[in-house]
Amino acid sequence: MPAQWPASRASHWRALVCGRAAELQAFVVAANRTGTDLVGRRRLELSFAGNSLIAGPDGGVLAEGHGEEGLVEAELDLDGLRTLRRAVPVREDERRDLYGPT
Repeated sequence: MPAQWPASRASHWRALVCGRAAELQAFVVAANRTGTDLVGRRRLELSFAGNSLIAGPDGGVLAEGHGEEGLVEAELDLDGLRTLRRAVPVREDERRDLYGPT
């Protein structure tokens, strides 16, 4: 998931990525930009914290950057993912008939 969350909202970025991983019971790889840039119609100067991260299906952080350019990597435990999905089968509660046409 690519993003450009500013440094002033870095804690929101982290919470949302972890929440999405837990909600989907999936690994989420989230890349946030670094540096400073003029953004939007008002040309606001914003600093971007980076802090890209990989969240696990339980919502925990497996690996995280520290505000600089670089590579973030983690080992993904697919057996643990299957165990979690069997123990907490949230997908069985989906009501695809209510989603409308795709």
